[in-house]
Amino acid sequence: MNELIFGIILLIAGLILTTIGGFKANDGWNKLKGISQTNGEETIIAKLDSIPKSINTKNKENTDKVLDAIEEVKLGVDEISAMDGSNIKTIKYPPSGEFGTNILDKTKGEYKIGTHSMRVEIPKGQTIVVKVSGKNWQFPVFQSIPGWKHFDLKTDKGETSRKFKSVKTGIVDLEIYLVDKGKIDLSIFENGSELPSWEKTLKVN
Repeated sequence: MNELIFGIILLIAGLILTTIGGFKANDGWNKLKGISQTNGEETIIAKLDSIPKSINTKNKENTDKVLDAIEEVKLGVDEISAMDGSNIKTIKYPPSGEFGTNILDKTKGEYKIGTHSMRVEIPKGQTIVVKVSGKNWQFPVFQSIPGWKHFDLKTDKGETSRKFKSVKTGIVDLEIYLVDKGKIDLSIFENGSELPSWEKTLKVN
């Protein structure tokens, strides 16, 4: 988590505490200021969780407002961490994505005709390339969620292959259409590997 995010959190929290007045502004500021002084083993979330639940026993409404605001800050931090890969330790291929069932799910082999995801969660400093080969798949060039660069288009006997390279870390997703019955071959290259790290064949019903 970089200094900009820390600064935003401290600014928002300071404004909330000053405006609502659930407890002394200086006390709240000093407690939250400690967030920016933590090391890699002590996260922002842990610091926020340490704030007492009885900030102001005389005014429960103000206390609840402060706690609700802090919870929103926590959720914002969670979202940022997920999107930039800060809290992802290993490359993950979840069962589903934004657009449907994930074709990169290692545990699934059969898929229905329709819209699906090509989703991966990538730690900071890592990359993957996916080669998709087959006659029965398409994808929209303009994607609502950026994260993949497509290249190396090849066509042989009606079969199209194309490579997709991750251009950011965190959550990367692609909308992809399985348009007809048949098979699609996937080759996944992790972190610059010249040979596939793993491979998969999709059976489209």
